Amino acid sequence: CQEHDFELTTYKCGYKEGIKDLVENRGAKAFLIGTRSGDPNGKESEFFCPSSKGWPPFMRVNPVINWDYGTVWRFLKKYDIPYFHLYDQGYTSLGDRHCTHKNPLLRKP
Repeated sequence: CQEHDFELTTYKCGYKEGIKDLVENRGAKAFLIGTRSGDPNGKESEFFCPSSKGWPPFMRVNPVINWDYGTVWRFLKKYDIPYFHLYDQGYTSLGDRHCTHKNPLLRKP
């Protein structure tokens, strides 16, 4: 963070509560989000779209909205960006423990 002159803030609360604090107490107006058009609720998203009803008011910035899986993985590998280890175990979408399942198309024979 120091190398790029920005502040990293971490929270031990829910995602929505953290966003609320950043908007209401720290003046945040926009967030970079990793949503792609193939993700849940991604089809309705654009490069810039306002937050959803029931959320604090902010602008969602979706720079990878039109990327497919191949583009995402080429980017991660090219720039040696760390990613969550469950992807290597066949998970392609991560949610909570009740709705996260391995992608059956990635099962090894």
